[in-house]
Amino acid sequence: MNMFWFHLCLLFQIVCYHVVLAENNETCVTPDEHKGKCVLMDDCASLSALRKKRPISLINTNFLILSICGSQGKIPKVCCRTEIAKTETDDVLHSSNPNLLPSTRECGVDLGKKIFGGHDVDLDEFPWLALLLYELPNGRQSFRCGGVLINDRYVLTAAHCLKENKRQQIWKLKSVRLGEYNKDSDEDCTSNGFNTVCLPIPPIDVNIEEEIINEKYDPKDKNLKHDIALLRLETKVSYTDYVRPICLPTLLEERKKTYNGMILTVAGWGQTENRSSSSVKLKVSIPVMKHSDCKALFSEARKVISDEQICAGGEEENKISCRGDSGGPLMSISVDENGDSNWYLAGIVSYGPVPCGVKDWPAVYTRVSKYMGWILKHMKP
Repeated sequence: MNMFWFHLCLLFQIVCYHVVLAENNETCVTPDEHKGKCVLMDDCASLSALRKKRPISLINTNFLILSICGSQGKIPKVCCRTEIAKTETDDVLHSSNPNLLPSTRECGVDLGKKIFGGHDVDLDEFPWLALLLYELPNGRQSFRCGGVLINDRYVLTAAHCLKENKRQQIWKLKSVRLGEYNKDSDEDCTSNGFNTVCLPIPPIDVNIEEEIINEKYDPKDKNLKHDIALLRLETKVSYTDYVRPICLPTLLEERKKTYNGMILTVAGWGQTENRSSSSVKLKVSIPVMKHSDCKALFSEARKVISDEQICAGGEEENKISCRGDSGGPLMSISVDENGDSNWYLAGIVSYGPVPCGVKDWPAVYTRVSKYMGWILKHMKP
């Protein structure tokens, strides 16, 4: 038994207490919410291909572990996806220009963590993260929101980062920074105590040509509905290992996902309008709360959660989008039939409990799948 199978079998024993053991070919649901059948790993081409990738990233390892659906003797079985829909789109998306968005060969690519001196290096992790730079009339500048690159000309962010109440309108949005790791250092480096590795290229600052705020967004609405906006950059950016777009949920199979119970990822510098932040990129994995439960919970605070919003986090104190940015991404990962994994944009950080990180209270995110028609309608070459 090789080392991968040893760890997989060991982890299977740990997690089997909450797994419903399946009979041969019993139907199941994959970790990324696709229909599947419970089979041996060798009978599932996509997961077998994923398992054989080297180096295998932590994200892909976790996906394999979460795919366990039962066992045959002591051998774990996995939920193998049976439906691969590649061209299903609704009328709005079909009538839009899909060529404005990058293919899965370019977007959301999980490069895997590079190995340096025997330790993982994450300088190139989440290369679609953006920082929004603001300026005061006196010339003082500050990063006050985040965003996410979706193609070589557009960044997606929260509407409240562009159109807030009058008290915050003294800050003028100046530019977008891409390819950043440590925003407080001129050189981006990480060290394992013995060796140091640095980014070979500096981050880039790109001016903004146009701000496009969702027409239905109302800054006076305490529920922050339709909290989404587009930024068109003055110039196109070139893709590198450190500047790259995330995938959007254009396919029907992605847009149908509820994300209920799924473990998604938030990343950023903890950048918001009214609190301090981290110097380097942070990330945290958080579960999505069932939508009906979130609606009931927030009704206690006299807030209304709409179908265009997602609630995630709150299972542990200080472990929600305090680790991310207003306007930053809530991300899911999907694996195709070839075992290739891509990150998809599930939500945009909108708001959360005050103080940040209150246990049992999730943060609220704008559900991106509900705005795909709006996004493509407002994009241009």
